[in-house]
Amino acid sequence: MPVFHVPHKGTFYALLIAIVAIVSMLLFFGFVGFALKRLGLSSELVLILMILSIAGSFINIPLMKIKSLVPIVSIREISVFGITFRVPSWNLKEMTTTVAVNVGGAVIPVLVSAYLLYRYPSAIPIAIAGIVMESLIVYQIARPVPGVGIVTPMIIPPTFAALVGILLGGIEAPIVAYCSGTIGTLIGADIMNLRRVNRIGAGTVSIGGAGTFDGIFLSGIVAVLLT
Repeated sequence: MPVFHVPHKGTFYALLIAIVAIVSMLLFFGFVGFALKRLGLSSELVLILMILSIAGSFINIPLMKIKSLVPIVSIREISVFGITFRVPSWNLKEMTTTVAVNVGGAVIPVLVSAYLLYRYPSAIPIAIAGIVMESLIVYQIARPVPGVGIVTPMIIPPTFAALVGILLGGIEAPIVAYCSGTIGTLIGADIMNLRRVNRIGAGTVSIGGAGTFDGIFLSGIVAVLLT
């Protein structure tokens, strides 16, 4: 039986992780490119959108500032007869949260949706209906998580958008699914939850802030792949 010897385990595992990461990224953007082509976009435009989406992931445009009171827990130690007790106390601290929008994760998907509806105006009525339904569904399942942001289950928004596209979109199903998945998720998860941002307790809340891995971006892509 042959014995495999790895001379530099640290280097080997680092290289293996790097290879897996690169292959995963290539597969991911391969699926993204395939989905965008299904929308009728040219190869050149798909490449431009991919580059802009990646670069735009690092750009956040500030929109507004929201002030909120955040509970702060502090621990005091009190000694009585040589015994130390830890007593928690609660205080409210005023915090300013900056609401921003991410270019790669929100602006570009919305611009793509607008471009598609401009090219295929016959899809506008169904797309609007899909966006409204998607917004209401996503709003019901979205939850503010302190220190994280507005969180939604990964599979529900794109699956519902795909169903809307399949059932109502006809030959324009991918377009309806993409617009419902992106704009519907943006409205339902972020815009309709702006009043709940003060519960998050973060210095900055970015709409589409995870870039190409954000729910807005992925909902549109996955919805197209499911149609």
